[in-house]
Amino acid sequence: MENVLATYAQPYDPKVPVLCMDEQPVQLTKETRTPIPATKQHARRVDYEYERAGTACVFMFTEPKRAVQRIDTLSVIGGFLDGLQISFGVGLNTIIGARGTGKTTAVEFIGYVLDSMPSREHAADEWKRIDTLVKRNLGGGRICVGIRARDGSKYNVTRSVGDEPIILDSENQPVFVRSGSSSPATKP
Repeated sequence: MENVLATYAQPYDPKVPVLCMDEQPVQLTKETRTPIPATKQHARRVDYEYERAGTACVFMFTEPKRAVQRIDTLSVIGGFLDGLQISFGVGLNTIIGARGTGKTTAVEFIGYVLDSMPSREHAADEWKRIDTLVKRNLGGGRICVGIRARDGSKYNVTRSVGDEPIILDSENQPVFVRSGSSSPATKP
């Protein structure tokens, strides 16, 4: 164990990356009854009875010492999760809650605002599931994801249903991503 801790204590060297791996066994379940969608009068209603649908293992790999872009915050204005504000820490974050409280919705919102939807051609059912989830839970609202770039600068990516994502700098001015770059860089 001391050797592992000593490895983690070494300074960052891009020629000798330190990778961490974790494994989580999970039980797969499916609904036995159709959930009742959320309204302005009540939250989404879910029957907690489920049917087992097998098991799987989730693997996570990370290079914790490498400076990369990261998600700082998630904010929702309007819809089922109106007023939701999540601040993410450096490293691995976990969203915990009962069924039907918005965990999956929050994660799918992040993918939606970052324009990371499955392909309509290759995963049409998954694309439709996420698109429907976003439309039902966001309504006319807006999602905002705060991002910290490699150089430490902060950006907000914001999106409403039917709109393209908009990237704003720390002064709320639109910025654009250079072709071939993963970092917002140039102003119009």
